[in-house]
Amino acid sequence: MPTQNITVSTNTTISAQTFSLIGTTLVDLLSISLVTDNDINTNTINVSGDSGNDLIIVNLVAEDNISSNNITLSGGNGNDLIELSLVANSSISNNTILVNGDAGNDTINLVLAGYSSTISNNSITVNGGSGNDIINVNISQAYSSDVQSNTVVVDGGVGNDNINIVLQNGTSDLYNNDVIATGNTGNDIINVSLLGMDGSSVYSNTVTVDGGAGNDTINILLENGTDDLSNNDVTVIGGTGNDIINVSLLGADGSYVSSNSVNIDSGAGDDTITVLLTGGSSTIQDNDITITAGDGHDVINVSLLDTYSSGITSNTVSIDGGNGNNNIKVLLNSGTSEISNNDVTINSGTGVDTISVKFISFTSAIYSNTVNINSGSNNDTINFEFNSGSYSIYSNDININGGSGNDLISAKLLSGSSDISDNTIILDGGTGNDLINLELLSGDDSVSSNNITVNGDTGNDQISIILVGADADVYSNTINVNGGAGNDLISISLTGGSNTAVYSNTINIDGGAGKDTINLDINGLFSDLAVTTPSVTTLAKNDINLTYNTLADLGDLINGVPTTANEAVIFRFNRTVFNGDANNDGILDSPLSPYFSFDQAQGRLFYDVNGVASGGSVLVADFDSSIIITADNITFF
Repeated sequence: MPTQNITVSTNTTISAQTFSLIGTTLVDLLSISLVTDNDINTNTINVSGDSGNDLIIVNLVAEDNISSNNITLSGGNGNDLIELSLVANSSISNNTILVNGDAGNDTINLVLAGYSSTISNNSITVNGGSGNDIINVNISQAYSSDVQSNTVVVDGGVGNDNINIVLQNGTSDLYNNDVIATGNTGNDIINVSLLGMDGSSVYSNTVTVDGGAGNDTINILLENGTDDLSNNDVTVIGGTGNDIINVSLLGADGSYVSSNSVNIDSGAGDDTITVLLTGGSSTIQDNDITITAGDGHDVINVSLLDTYSSGITSNTVSIDGGNGNNNIKVLLNSGTSEISNNDVTINSGTGVDTISVKFISFTSAIYSNTVNINSGSNNDTINFEFNSGSYSIYSNDININGGSGNDLISAKLLSGSSDISDNTIILDGGTGNDLINLELLSGDDSVSSNNITVNGDTGNDQISIILVGADADVYSNTINVNGGAGNDLISISLTGGSNTAVYSNTINIDGGAGKDTINLDINGLFSDLAVTTPSVTTLAKNDINLTYNTLADLGDLINGVPTTANEAVIFRFNRTVFNGDANNDGILDSPLSPYFSFDQAQGRLFYDVNGVASGGSVLVADFDSSIIITADNITFF
């Protein structure tokens, strides 16, 4: 093996010199070693291996600083091993490094290791070239200084490459670094880690990874010490192929995980994407996570986990699953502080999708969050849950749209010992035969002032709405149900515990065209009630409004209306379709009432389209109880 060596060992500065080696067409060993008790600066180092399976080793070791050197290493054709190390007791700064593996299955190892001063403003470029390359870049500061403002650019080239990039600081900060890794064509493995030790922050770094075409595995880890993990920008492009993408931002004790941006575009293919943010004893806040999966059957998991005394606040999660059968899960889990002001948006595109969104806080409130889910066409399953162990769930805005297809939508707001109040919930099944379930359950406190809208749209839908205050009142909730066209089954249950009341709730039901079945289980007031307290309080009755827009809407079966609910049930008719407005509403037997009649014995309300008391009678609704309907129960709009 032809061998060429340059060795300099001195106690003076090595400066402004040029060191060059050029290999042969054989298998070469090319080695440069510069060692000094002083500085190494402003030198030019060039090593070219030519063809052959070459071994290139360059070591720079300084007791003081290594700075402003220009280093270029080229392996040439062949399966080359290239090793470059810069080790300094003081700073390593402003060096420019270019390494080209060229054609062949190359292994490239590059190390910058500092001890007592900064590693900063270095520019590192590594090109693997064609072939299955292994590229390792490690920049580490062991003690009390920064790793900052370095640029690392790695391109694996064509082939199945393995790229590993690590930036690690000591007890100071890791910031303003720019890392770019490109896998190019091939099934690549790319790992990028930015690691802060105890007492350090990791902030304002930029990481960009492009896997290129092929089935790539991409792992990105940002982890701080005991200070903040903030203002970092992570971008991942998977490219075509079945990619696995993992992005983790891990906060340690006493630190914030805040104002970070994660943007992932996995491209076409059956991709698996996992994003994990964890907090220590401070808040996970103001982070922005955007995922675009592209076409394919994708699995997407996003988790924000805070297990100590801090909260999860003001984060934004946006997911576009693209076309395909997607499985999407979003979890926000807080230990002893609130989950608030977060915004989650999911669009899953066409395909048979499964979507799960959960917010869990064991000992604090869940409030002022916004969730929007659009599952697109096909038969989708959507599960949504807010779960608070002992605090309130309030002022959240939830909007779920199943799109076309036979969808299963389940939404739950669960509080162990506090109230569920002032939430706005819209569930839209879209076209298709949908199954929609909504539950608001409080263990020890009230369920109140929630505004709920459920739209079944076209199809034979099953809609179930349950509000339970196990040991408290259920009151002042507004529930709007639109069954849409089709023979729908609509079930509504409002239940309080012993010695509690269900009152002042408004239930508006528009079954739409079709023969609908409406089941009501309302354990509450159907007439105003004065309650003796230190001052007299009036508890208002519950109101049940049944709306009919066209003749096709008639013919419903209504179950569960108590006989005491006479004044609470109101039939609302569109005056442009139905006659009997003004003085002509009321009972057919009345001389002023030729349009409506009620058969009390059968519990049936009829509408006479002719208005002549015979020949045009159409069933409006069939009751299972002996409720009495009078003119006071009929209104027009």
